[in-house]
Amino acid sequence: MKVAGTIPSPGDAASSAVPVGAAAVQKTSQQMAQVLIAGAGNTLLACDRVGPVVLESIADRYGDDVELCDIGCTALALLDQLRAQDLLVVIDACIGRGEPGEVFVVAADPEELISPGTSAHQVGPLEALVVARHLYPELMPRQVVLVLVETGAFNDVVETAAVERVIHQLDREIDNWRRRRLRVCRPSVSIGGEA
Repeated sequence: MKVAGTIPSPGDAASSAVPVGAAAVQKTSQQMAQVLIAGAGNTLLACDRVGPVVLESIADRYGDDVELCDIGCTALALLDQLRAQDLLVVIDACIGRGEPGEVFVVAADPEELISPGTSAHQVGPLEALVVARHLYPELMPRQVVLVLVETGAFNDVVETAAVERVIHQLDREIDNWRRRRLRVCRPSVSIGGEA
């Protein structure tokens, strides 16, 4: 598994994110992970920390073909992580969609992303992907899945249960991706006839 995180440049919180960990090392396209799991959120706020908490919980779970990235509170940091991956999964908090701890899975078509019209001060992962589609279409992932967790009235018990549900969903997404990849990679074999 590859782990990437971001930290603001010293003295300038408004500047671009600087990759740390494995992201700081240049990789050839053959070495790039084909799946990116990005966690969004602020670890200091219980209602916004679900993305980083999930990343911490899955640090050694999936292997080298899956990269983990903490994009923090700056969704535009996601732009630095896009490399035309097969699958991008973004984990983020949401408020007002359901019961505390409820998990919502939204499959987003990278070609059909539409910004809901928020301001530049309300840029979330979806808006960042809309920007990426216009600026860097060649870097867009083939499949995008948003995993949103209702964090209104969140507490530690609800958070722990929600993190487990998110991990279960991630396991399904990664398993499905690996099965699709195996189907694509299998050569056709003819038995007793011409190929």
